[in-house]
Amino acid sequence: MPGVKKEDIHLTLENGTLTLEAETKQEGKEEREGKVIRQERRYGKLMRSFSVGNNVHESDISAKLEDEVLTLKAPKLEETSPSIRRIDIK
Repeated sequence: MPGVKKEDIHLTLENGTLTLEAETKQEGKEEREGKVIRQERRYGKLMRSFSVGNNVHESDISAKLEDEVLTLKAPKLEETSPSIRRIDIK
């Protein structure tokens, strides 16, 4: 995520969908002898959604931004098979 600050990244989990939203604002100016030679502005917004299902709990999700690389970890919960219980008839 080059050029994106940690404060400008938002992650949400809703109904089994993990959504990543980020916004970047960059401004650059080159001056020589007090005169502006070049001035650039770049703005961008991105959004990406991932279906993680209902086996991921939001408290288990972690995110880390290091060297402009965002790493997300969302471990799945163990699936529990429905318990089968025999009911005796009296």
